Amino acid sequence: MKLLFKTISLFFCLSLLLLGLNTCVGGFGFAFKEHLFDNYYLTAPDVIEQCSLSYHSESDGSIYGTVIVQTVFAVGYNDKYLIAKRYYCNNPDGSLDKSKIKYCILPLIEGMDWRTKNGLLETMDSLTFESIRKNLGISDLKFTKNIDF
Repeated sequence: MKLLFKTISLFFCLSLLLLGLNTCVGGFGFAFKEHLFDNYYLTAPDVIEQCSLSYHSESDGSIYGTVIVQTVFAVGYNDKYLIAKRYYCNNPDGSLDKSKIKYCILPLIEGMDWRTKNGLLETMDSLTFESIRKNLGISDLKFTKNIDF
């Protein structure tokens, strides 16, 4: 009986220790988080290659809602639009396929609802992007944030 109590106690202490280490190392946080402006962030849960555009407001608690999915590697914005470049898909072995670049245009609307994404135009190729960009009157918007993987 004494051995059983010691075993259970040891197991409990080790569990608490592992939980504490996981919290300190970042198991409940982000591997990467960078504030862009207002409530917009670049976040990656485990590795930088998972970088996505997220929206976070105080009313969301600890939730950072995904607006543009991984793998975002460049962002530019002005007062009306945010444009992101992302790698579209991964290779079968899990590595990034950097030959497939897609563009996303996010209208910056007051009262952003990350669940509906407020009119996000996403995953378009460069020709479609340039056409839509011209139609929307978006000019001289540079990619000011670039992430190297």
